[in-house]
Amino acid sequence: MYTYVVPLDRESLLERIRSLCEAHSVPWALTLLSGAERRVGYVRPAGPTHLYFNPSREQERAVILEQLYAEPSPREGNLALLEPYYWLGAYINAHEVNGAPVVSDLQLFLDLVTSRSGGLRRRRCCCGSGWLRSWGLLGLG
Repeated sequence: MYTYVVPLDRESLLERIRSLCEAHSVPWALTLLSGAERRVGYVRPAGPTHLYFNPSREQERAVILEQLYAEPSPREGNLALLEPYYWLGAYINAHEVNGAPVVSDLQLFLDLVTSRSGGLRRRRCCCGSGWLRSWGLLGLG
């Protein structure tokens, strides 16, 4: 995970990321509390906006980060970029929610339960919210 400080509020940041990623054909999708907030609505993300971001070339990453005025942060900034473990695996069944792509429900669940961000109570709130009932995963959050 790479963290950055970006001089934009959350919604302006997402709008800017959308336009830059579309212009450069770079896949991206929200995850963790940022994705859960879009998905269930009542989760308020604390900390950075987490998203999977996977440019095919390092030059694309540099150009996009430069246009965001992103500065690397040794600690937590307001933007956290994650690279999918399997190249495009995080984008399978991703869907548009309130104007931003969000990883699939299963990927979001896996990210939430294996993450340290947001605390156990918040993760349980997200994972037990009804959108995972059909998966039979309620007891695991």
